Amino acid sequence: MQNRIKTRKFLLAVFAFVFITVLFSSCDRKKEYIIEYEVTGTAARADISLNNADGDSEHYSNVSLPYSKSFRIKLKRDYDFFYAAISALSKSPGTIRCVIYKDGRVFSRDEATNIYFAYVSASGIIEY
Repeated sequence: MQNRIKTRKFLLAVFAFVFITVLFSSCDRKKEYIIEYEVTGTAARADISLNNADGDSEHYSNVSLPYSKSFRIKLKRDYDFFYAAISALSKSPGTIRCVIYKDGRVFSRDEATNIYFAYVSASGIIEY
């Protein structure tokens, strides 16, 4: 009888240890994504604004197309998120397209055509 009680207590302690270890180790997981911005089209040049890996805005003037930029983001907790955004204003007639890829798949896109200039923007929230 004593051995059964000790065995049960031991198994309960092992179960509790494993449960707590799994619970707390899952809290420290980081999710990583590769984000790629792309601006293409028949327009030759564009002014481009985007959110970088730190969430800060970057602005580039009179950029030759096509343009692309990629980086890795790390989300650390359930409430963590990244706001991916890119916009472009064409400097010449034609079509302009913005695409955001998340891990190689299209996440958001926009396209416009105009005879003078065109404005496009793509954005979205990437959650943990």
